[in-house]
Amino acid sequence: MISNLPNLYYPTVVEAIPSLEGKIYAITGTTSGTGYYTARAAIQKNAAAVLLLNRPSTRAVKSETKLKQFAAKQGSKSRIYTIHCDLQKFDTVHSAAEIINRHCSAFGGLDGLLNNAGIMAAPDKRTMDGFDVQMQTNHLSHFLLTKLLMPSLKMAAKTRGESRIVQHSSGARNVKRALGEAKGNLEKQFFAKCQEGSLGGDNLGACFNRYHQTKLSNTVFAIALHKVLKGMGVNVKSIVCEPGVAATDLVSNLSMEHRKAGNDISSAISNGNAAFPGVQSAADGSCSLIMASFANNVNSGDMFMPGELIKNTVVGIPVKCIQKGIPTPPTEYIKQAFQMEELTMSIENQNILWEMSEIATGVHWEERKGNVSAKDVRKAAKLLSGKVIRTPLLESLALNLMTKARILVKAENLQTGGSFKVRGALHRVLKLSPEEKERGVVCFSSGNFGQGLAAACGQIMQPRINCTIVMPGDTPMAKQNRARSYGATVVLSEIRKGINREVTAAELAEKLANDHKYTLLHPFEDHDVIAGQGSCAVEICEQFHERQMNKPHMLLIPTGGGGLSAGCALATNDVWGNSVSIYAVEPEGYDDHRISFNIGKISRLTGNPPSLCDSLQAVSPGQNTFPITNQLLKGSLVVNDDEVRYAMKVAFETLQIVLEPGGAVGLAAILSGKCGNIEGKTIVVIASGGNTDYDKFTKIVNEMKVSSKL
Repeated sequence: MISNLPNLYYPTVVEAIPSLEGKIYAITGTTSGTGYYTARAAIQKNAAAVLLLNRPSTRAVKSETKLKQFAAKQGSKSRIYTIHCDLQKFDTVHSAAEIINRHCSAFGGLDGLLNNAGIMAAPDKRTMDGFDVQMQTNHLSHFLLTKLLMPSLKMAAKTRGESRIVQHSSGARNVKRALGEAKGNLEKQFFAKCQEGSLGGDNLGACFNRYHQTKLSNTVFAIALHKVLKGMGVNVKSIVCEPGVAATDLVSNLSMEHRKAGNDISSAISNGNAAFPGVQSAADGSCSLIMASFANNVNSGDMFMPGELIKNTVVGIPVKCIQKGIPTPPTEYIKQAFQMEELTMSIENQNILWEMSEIATGVHWEERKGNVSAKDVRKAAKLLSGKVIRTPLLESLALNLMTKARILVKAENLQTGGSFKVRGALHRVLKLSPEEKERGVVCFSSGNFGQGLAAACGQIMQPRINCTIVMPGDTPMAKQNRARSYGATVVLSEIRKGINREVTAAELAEKLANDHKYTLLHPFEDHDVIAGQGSCAVEICEQFHERQMNKPHMLLIPTGGGGLSAGCALATNDVWGNSVSIYAVEPEGYDDHRISFNIGKISRLTGNPPSLCDSLQAVSPGQNTFPITNQLLKGSLVVNDDEVRYAMKVAFETLQIVLEPGGAVGLAAILSGKCGNIEGKTIVVIASGGNTDYDKFTKIVNEMKVSSKL
C-alpha cells in the first residue's frame, strides 16, 4: 500500500461488528487495499473461513502469508485459503465458483460474496474474452461470479438466516460523462466485445470514462439484484458500498503514459497535500465494505459510504445513503453531490446492465423479469379468467345528465375481497413455487391488497395457503375483519408520529418474512402483481367491444403506488393506442405521481398528512410502475377529502354502490370539475374498492360541505 496515514476509523468499526464464527466469506482482490483490510477484519472476528479470490501472482502469495501470520498473532480460528480467480478470464471465474460451491456445500453454504476487486483508468485494451479490461474486471466477472455462487449463498441463507452479496463502487459512479451523451448513463458499447482503442482511446479522460461506467455498473447491479432477490423467498441480501478517497494501490493500474500523473496522485494521497487534503488510509477506506459485509442491521438494498466531508474529501465513519433500495442521503452534501443516486436508480440503466451482462457472461437469471408488457397483462387476464369476478361496467342516466357526459364506472368494489387488488394478488400467488406455497406469504397493506391476498390464499386457492397481513394500526376495522374472515392472520404495525404508516408496516412485514421464511409480496412493485391488476382494463376493452361502443375519451384510475395505473395503461394502450387520455387520480397530500410527472423522475413525499383515502397513501410511485405511468399517462388529477365525500354520496344515489374514499377519487375528479370540459365525452372511471362499514360510510358522507362544481 502506498500510504502511512493513520487508521482513524478502522479499529472502531471492526470492534463494533459481531462475531463471525461459523461463517464463510469469499473476497475478490485481497492483495492490498480495501480487500486486504476487510479480510483482516473477518479473521479478527473469527470467521470460519476466508476465501481469497486473486489472480496467481507474487502479491497474492504475500498477502495470504501476511493474513495467516495475522491470524496466528490474533489467535484466530479462521482458515485462510487462496482460490485462483483471474477476473479478466471468465473460465477461471467458472473454475473458482465450482471449487467454492463444492467446499461450501459441506459447511452450510457461503455467508458472503464480497465483490471488491477493481482496476482504475486502465488503457483501452481487451481481455482474452474480448471485453474492455476495466468492465470485465470491475463488473462482468463479478456478475458472473454472483450468479454461479447463488446456490451456496441460498444455502447459507436457509441454514444460518441470511447471506450477503456486496458490490464495491466509488464516487466515480456519479461522474456524468460517457461516450454517447453527457448525462453519464450506462451505454451498451462498454459491455460488448469490440476492437481495442474503440472506447475512447488512452487519453486520461477516456480511461476515466470507462472507469465511471464500471463503478456505476456496481451500484446499478446491486439495486437491480436487490429487486430480484426480494422475489426469491430467501434472505440473500444485495448491498453496495464506496470507500471515499483512500490511499490504495488502484493508481498502479493506470496506463504507462499516465503513470507519472498517477505517481503524482499517489504522492499527493500519501502525503495528504493540497490536492487530497482529507484523504484517509486504506484501512479506513475499507470501513464501508466491512460494515456492508459484516455489521448488524443491514438490509438488502442498502448502500454505505463515508459520512463526513473533511477538507473537501469524503471520509469518516460510513453511513447509509440508500436504504432498502430507496435513496436516503443523510447530509445535504451527499444529496447534492450524488443527485439522489439518479443514475443508480434509473430503470433504463438497470435494464441495460442486466441485458448486456447476461449476453456478455452467457448466464441467464431466470428469477429476473423484465419490464411488464401488454403481452404480460393479456396472459395474466387469461390466467385469471374464471377465477376472479368479471365486474360490471355500470352506467346511470342520472349521472350522465348531471355531468353532461357518458360516465361508465368499472365497479371493482364488487370484486372478491372488495377491491381490484385480488387480481394482482391471485396472479402472484398462482406463480409461487410449491415450496413458497408451503411456507406461506406475508404482505404489508392498508387493507385492500391484504384482503385481496387473503381472499386469494383462503378462498380461491385450494389447498389454502398460510397468509399473514401486516396493516397499519389505524386501518378500519371492517378491512381487518374481512381479511380475518378469509383465514388470514392480521398483524397491526405501530403508528409513529412523523413516519408514514406504510413504511412502518413494510418494515414489520419484512421482519416477519425473515423470521418465518415467508415469501414477501409487494402491493404494487411486483411484476406479476402489476400484470394481474391490468386485467381490469382488459375487461374494460372487452366490454366496450361487446357493446359495440367506440373507445372512451378518458380513463380515470385511483392511484397509490401505481400498480393498477401501470397495468391498466398497458392494456388500454395496447388496444386503443394513445388516443385515450389516461389520468392517475390521487388524494390531496399524497400527490406523488403529480409531482413526479412534473419533474420527470420519482419524487418521494415527506410527512404524513391526514386523508380519508387510507388505501392511496403511498409516498412515492413504484420503481417498476413509474417508467410505465410516466410514459403512458397524460397526468394526475388531485382531489380533496370533501370532493371525495360528495362522490361517495353520488355513487350511492345514482349507481346504488358503496365506495370507500379511495375508490371514489375518480368520480370525485369528474364532479369537482378537475377533468375540464367533458360535455359529450365518454369517460371510464375505475371504482377501485368498497371496503368500508356502514357507520364510517354514513359519517363520512354526512360531514360533506360542498357539492358538484360542474
